[in-house]
Amino acid sequence: MSCFSKNVLYLQTVNPKGMRLYKHDVFISYSRADFTFADETINPDSIVSKVLAALDKANISYWIDKEGIYSGKEFQEVICTAIEEARVFLFMSSEHSNASKYTPGEIQYAVDLNTEIVPFRVDNTLYNKKIAISLAPKDRIDYPKLGDKAFDILVESLHKHIGEVKEQEAEERKLREEQQQAAKQKKEEERRLRELKIKLTAKIEDKQGQIDRLVKEKRALLDKMREAGFEVPTAPDRIMELEDALVKLEEESNKLKQDVCSLNELIRKQNIDAAALKTQINFLQSKKNKIEKEYNDLKKQKTTRTEFP
Repeated sequence: MSCFSKNVLYLQTVNPKGMRLYKHDVFISYSRADFTFADETINPDSIVSKVLAALDKANISYWIDKEGIYSGKEFQEVICTAIEEARVFLFMSSEHSNASKYTPGEIQYAVDLNTEIVPFRVDNTLYNKKIAISLAPKDRIDYPKLGDKAFDILVESLHKHIGEVKEQEAEERKLREEQQQAAKQKKEEERRLRELKIKLTAKIEDKQGQIDRLVKEKRALLDKMREAGFEVPTAPDRIMELEDALVKLEEESNKLKQDVCSLNELIRKQNIDAAALKTQINFLQSKKNKIEKEYNDLKKQKTTRTEFP
């Protein structure tokens, strides 16, 4: 199935980024009867030869079937690819090209690709009915009326349309680069947040272990103090306060664990305040250090006043 088949569109010439790969400025659709002699040799004075000379002079690159590949088996794929790789489609409208069975397919494929079509009238032949609707809105360049001036107008028109396509290429390239940069930044942020979650989880586990050990030592100390009948003014109250503070610290640590569990969702939404979490960790560490200091001071005070059995 080829690009000339009805309602079939396949674009082969795209790069990995999804953009069309243009290899030439213009695809030229014409009839060889307007280009060669009867023996198939190129007529240098033909209208097609004059158009090619004007394009060469203007440094406009083009693709044209000079070899008559319509006799080959793979010509449809070659023609379709050439249309895909062109920024502008130039239709040399003549009695011969309008009678060609291939012209409607070429023009329809250009329409499907949203490729700008520039009609150049070689003679006064009306458009084939199969292509008239597609070409009717287009500004045609009328060689029979304009004469050689038509070549200058053609070059000017082609430059205009080629420039528009190149501007669109640049915009699409810029947009894709911005999208790729944004995706790269998002990926990097997700990686950073994953690493942050791992570090936070490790810190919480470490603090939880410290809390557990501190609570265990405190309770053991309380038991020994009670067994020895040791009493220090305000000490039991302070120890109870210390115990409550440790319990609260443990609760805060558990809450922080829950915060870390929700970090995955925050990563997905890219809406996390890492600085706030770090501040909370620092505050928790400071509070723990203060309690540990008070606890150690109390322990030293107890040691100086009594000896445990």
